[in-house]
Amino acid sequence: MIKAILRALLILVILAAAVGLSVLMVMRKKKPEKKEIERKLPTVRMVSAEKKDVSLNVKSYGTVSPKTELTLLAEVAGRIVAVSDAFAGGGFFKKGDTLVRIDRRDYELALLQSEAGIRQAELRLQQEIARAEVAEHDLRDVDPREKAELGLRIPYVAQANASLISAKAAFEMAERNLARTEIKAPFDGRIRKKLVDVDQVVAPGTRLAQIYSTEKAEIRLPVVDTDLRFIDYDLNGLNIPESKRPPVRLEGSFGGKRHRWEGRISRVEGEIDPKTRMVYLVAEVDDPYGKKADAGQAPLVVGMFVSALIEGRVAKDVVVLPRRVLREGNRVLVVSDDNILHFRDVEVLKLDGEDVLISSGLESGEKVCISSPELLTDGMEVTVAKETREQGNKEIRK
Repeated sequence: MIKAILRALLILVILAAAVGLSVLMVMRKKKPEKKEIERKLPTVRMVSAEKKDVSLNVKSYGTVSPKTELTLLAEVAGRIVAVSDAFAGGGFFKKGDTLVRIDRRDYELALLQSEAGIRQAELRLQQEIARAEVAEHDLRDVDPREKAELGLRIPYVAQANASLISAKAAFEMAERNLARTEIKAPFDGRIRKKLVDVDQVVAPGTRLAQIYSTEKAEIRLPVVDTDLRFIDYDLNGLNIPESKRPPVRLEGSFGGKRHRWEGRISRVEGEIDPKTRMVYLVAEVDDPYGKKADAGQAPLVVGMFVSALIEGRVAKDVVVLPRRVLREGNRVLVVSDDNILHFRDVEVLKLDGEDVLISSGLESGEKVCISSPELLTDGMEVTVAKETREQGNKEIRK
């Protein structure tokens, strides 16, 4: 019994000592210092709006095609006896070059026959005129009212004269047919496709070759109809006067390198595609193969795919910003002088690739937020990242 009491007392003493030690440690512990919680504002990037004059260029693309293209046809029948060295796919030729020769011997004989026919007709006419003069002399004493036309041989003279005219026409036709045995190039150009060769017999209308002119090239450029307002010309479907043709810069690859060519918009096609809302402008390039230019100019080859930049009208006082600054409903976030965000309605003149062109709603020097719009709201206070105007301008050009 006594042992149990002593054991209980020992446990109580140990517990009391532990409690006392704990209280002592708590009392000696230093109280934590109170710290104010620092308010952290979101950091945003911005660019300064800057008004400037901007050329409203329009981008497009297209495939190069010849302005003039035709199929050479035989105009007379016969056997082909010779072709030009340039008469092959891709061959170049000059205006007036003989591309194909047809056997001319039959046509030379026909020309001689028609020439002989003229001589016979002239002789017959002279004979009839002489006979008419004799008849006129024999009937000189007869009353003119009683002289018959037949007696004066007037119909015979008229018939002989008609025969002469017919003979001359036959001679001219024979002369033309003889000339047609040589098929000459109507312009400086190139062979697209050769369709006949030596010893082949052709008839009038036989297709000899497909050729095209190398003097001018054309590119059909699709443009959204709403972008036509940026180009300074009348949409009338007619050829644009030389002095008012908008310049266009073409760019494409040839021989593994990028090259540029200069051209002008020569006309606009009169229809708008109802499905795509596209209208086609036609760019024209002089001397696409560089025949008249200095050596080294890359040829603008038919069939080449090129990009195009059509020079548009100049818009004044336009602000150019990265396209990502534009929020829903054509609004941007403007950073005030006290670093407060405010939504601002703006008028968008044009979306140009990664840029947006703003015609009104911003003034020069205003700060526009270019950071991601998530968690940014109207009236929010922010911290503006240190960024120079030059950095902002670089951002605009990205």
